[in-house]
Amino acid sequence: IAKPPSGEIYGHLDARDPVTGAKKWEVRFPEPPLASVLSTGGNLVFVPDSRGTIHAYNAETGAELWNHADGTGHQGGIVSYAVNGKQYIAVTAGFGGMASDDYAPTFGGVYKSMPRDDGALIVYSLK
Repeated sequence: IAKPPSGEIYGHLDARDPVTGAKKWEVRFPEPPLASVLSTGGNLVFVPDSRGTIHAYNAETGAELWNHADGTGHQGGIVSYAVNGKQYIAVTAGFGGMASDDYAPTFGGVYKSMPRDDGALIVYSLK
């Protein structure tokens, strides 16, 4: 991974206008999030980050509405489902694969320190 000309390395999530392509908002992270991003019909965007926190943003404004530390980094999927009219968000947590190994020399910390043998499926319910 090569550093950009500015020297600043970061991960980011951009929201773009679907018609014009113009950037509406951006959220930066110290490292690139390796997990999937989930948007819902209720104007929420969920981003599980590499440091182990799942974030919920307002899809229109990019304002962070909620976050929770899951205890270990994310590099897997995130899904939404409903049971008996109640909506749930399920996210995988844990660095169980090789994807993050290539990031350690560039980003350091989080990618070097996360255990490779932990894993969990964490489920949240939406009010």
